[in-house]
Amino acid sequence: MRGASPIFARKAKPAAALLGSPVGREPFAVPSDLAARLGQLSRNCGATVFMALLAGFKALLLARRGCHDLCVATAMANRSRPGTEHLVGPVQNTTLIRTHMRPDLSFVEALGRVREAVLEAHANQDLPFDVLIARLAQDGLDPTALIQAFFVLQNAFRRPFALPGVAAQSFANGLREGQPVLPLDNTCLTLLLQETPAGLAGTCTFKREVLAANTLRQWMVDYRMILARAVLNPTSSLARLVQR
Repeated sequence: MRGASPIFARKAKPAAALLGSPVGREPFAVPSDLAARLGQLSRNCGATVFMALLAGFKALLLARRGCHDLCVATAMANRSRPGTEHLVGPVQNTTLIRTHMRPDLSFVEALGRVREAVLEAHANQDLPFDVLIARLAQDGLDPTALIQAFFVLQNAFRRPFALPGVAAQSFANGLREGQPVLPLDNTCLTLLLQETPAGLAGTCTFKREVLAANTLRQWMVDYRMILARAVLNPTSSLARLVQR
């Protein structure tokens, strides 16, 4: 993780920021036709929809924040061993996906880099996040530079969940209306998406001290534009995908 730079620079909080919630929340959606084309593009590249969405998210951060060395955190199930498959309760672990991006990379090339990084992260997902952060701190590195952005895609259940004599209901993991929550104290921007029959839907949560609400809304427009352009021409450079 040496050399990773922060995505968001910390600014002094204005007095106005003390009024109201310091955390903002904006809805985000990807229509079903675009989600389906993203799925096809992902399969053609030997990747997943999560990887394609993350590649687009990193292209957005590259363009709007100018960071080439991008660390984005995600949550993994942490059930890689047969003995954990039937455990009841959350055992997920925060994992970092680090990718070096350049504006001249094509989306396909960027997706390939993200794919390799995600597969490597999956292979090491058993490493407790707290242990990683403690080790980085011992080495004199600032862990806050690595966990400023958080990205999660929640896969929908493939079949109804039913237990004999028990009424069960799935939780939306913070995607429904409610108090906006950032997963980690140092996280400045979180995008949580979920598969639905109408496409992908979710929420973008952000700290008002680093992003204004109108800026965040424009970013979400840009992100959808990046995805739409990528499926039309996956060999376009990231720089062309983000041009307004």
